[in-house]
Order: sequence, then structure tokens, then C-alpha cells
Amino acid sequence: MPQIIFINLAKAIGIILVVIGHFFPVNCPAWYKALHDVIYSFHMPLFMFASGYIYFATLKAVEYHKFISKKIKRLLVPYWSISVLVISIKLISGNSSLQLDHPVTAFSYVEMLYSPAAGGFLWFVFALFIIFAIIPFFKTPESRLSLFVVSLVLKYLPIAITFKYPAIFCLDYVINYLPYFMLGIIVLEHRAYFRIWVSLHYSVVMLLFVAGCAAVILWPGSIIVNVIAPYIGIFAVLRFCLFLETKHAFWPVSALLSIAAASYTIYLWHTTFQGGAKAIIAKFVADTGDLVFALSAVIVIVIGISVPWVLHTGLFRKYRLTKLLFGL
Repeated sequence: MPQIIFINLAKAIGIILVVIGHFFPVNCPAWYKALHDVIYSFHMPLFMFASGYIYFATLKAVEYHKFISKKIKRLLVPYWSISVLVISIKLISGNSSLQLDHPVTAFSYVEMLYSPAAGGFLWFVFALFIIFAIIPFFKTPESRLSLFVVSLVLKYLPIAITFKYPAIFCLDYVINYLPYFMLGIIVLEHRAYFRIWVSLHYSVVMLLFVAGCAAVILWPGSIIVNVIAPYIGIFAVLRFCLFLETKHAFWPVSALLSIAAASYTIYLWHTTFQGGAKAIIAKFVADTGDLVFALSAVIVIVIGISVPWVLHTGLFRKYRLTKLLFGL
């Protein structure tokens, strides 16, 4: 089995970027909006890439129904658990007292079975599960490469593919993010062809990344930026993580690996605690200056990462029931 330390480091960076990206107040300064745009240009493609890479690196011969059963326990059961909890909290709070971005109704308990009713960010769970349901049928290198090509064609067709009910199982997101998942598989399965990228000097990779970030800020929404920026971001982060992997004794590396282990828990819970932190800060802080905003952002982001991490390491992993409910 190939070493996946560097890809777990990338997953940790990815979840940190997710938490940062989900803090986006309407009154944020221009510099933070630029940072947000850069993060959104590649953070979920990076997460999908890492998921595909780890899937193939840990692939074992197992019957399809057992594989799907495992994914239901790992992805859907935690999703349903957090959805019930979040919807209940929102209904009890009246949908407004905590500055909620995604109001709910009683029907949301039904809606959560086929769409991310508790919060829009949960699209990732449905999209990833459907991808996992599809990928085992592609058993050969040739078939996986074909699926990768088809996914690129579907994503970049001049005419967008739409669904009558796109919210159901987030099928539009499946189309948009399948290429990145497949790229993770292709890079690992055909890693000999990617040695040129690995051999590039860090300064070259970082220069390309800076150029990509500048393009996102200067030409937002352009076709070239939308197509190229995600791949530049993915490979820049991976190259950085390959460097970090050589510094395994460095404590931030251990911290990132710990965050990676709790990444799904952080993904499911971070907006809940971020929302609470934002509401508390809004009640006591009226200043909207850049310094106050930056400090508020740091507090909200740290809470969004640290509290779910503490729950994961100190509570959820200790008890059989919480292990079941939260996919551990």
C-alpha cells in the first residue's frame, strides 16, 4: 500500500480551508473576500482529490454490498445524526436567534433523506456517497481512465447538464466534482507519469500557485480561471504536503495528522459551533474595523476546528453509541 501521510496532510489543510471558507459575513473586508475567493477556487476539489486518492490507496477486494454498507455507516449515518440534531436546534431556536444561514421547517426531517436540508454544505456527503456507489463497477485501469475522461467531458461541456430535481442527492455536485475524485485515483494508479510534477522545485510550484491566486482575484469567474485554478491549487497543496511529510518530527505535522483523522467530524459539526460563536461575538462586538474582524474571524475559525476535534478525540471515539452515530 502506498504511503498516504502526505495526502492526509492535504486532507487536513483541506478541512481547515473548508472551515475558513464557511466564515463569510456580509460585512467582510475586501482582503478577506479575496482570500475567500481563492479558497473556494480549489478547496473542495482538493478534498475530493484526497478522497479519491485515499479510496484507491486503501482499496481492498470486498463484495459490493459490504462496501456500500460500510459507506452508509461511515457517511450517511453520521449525516442523518447531525442533520436531526441541527434541524432540531434550529427549530427550537426559531431559525433566527443564532443568525442562521439555512432556515428549516418540520418537513426538513423528511427532506434531509434526499437533500442537505440541515445545511447547504452537507452536499458533499451525498455527492461523495454516490461517487462511492459508482466507482466499484470500474474494476480495471482502462475503465477507470475512461470514467475520468467521461467525467471531464460532462463537467466541461459547453452546455451545462441540469436535472429536473437537482437538489435530490446533489446530482449536480456529482457531475462537478467527480473529475477531481477520479484525478486522485489516476494520479496514484499512474504515478510514474507524474514524476515531473514531484520533481519540480518548491519555488516553481509556489510561483504557479501565487499566479493562480492572482488570476482568481483579478479575473473572477472567467472560464480559464474556473478550469485551471482548481488543479493548480490541488497540486500546489500536495507539493507542499510532500515537503511537510519529510518533517514528520515537526509538531505542526502531527497536529495536522490529528486534524485529518477528525476531518469528517469537523466537516459535520463546524458550522454549528461557528454559528454559535458568530452569534455571541455579534452581541458583544459592534466594531467593524479590519483588526476586529480579523480577530473575530480567527476566534470563529479556531472554534469551528477545535471544538469538533475535541468532541471527536475526547468523546465520540470512547463510546459505542457515538461511534455508531458519527461513523467511527
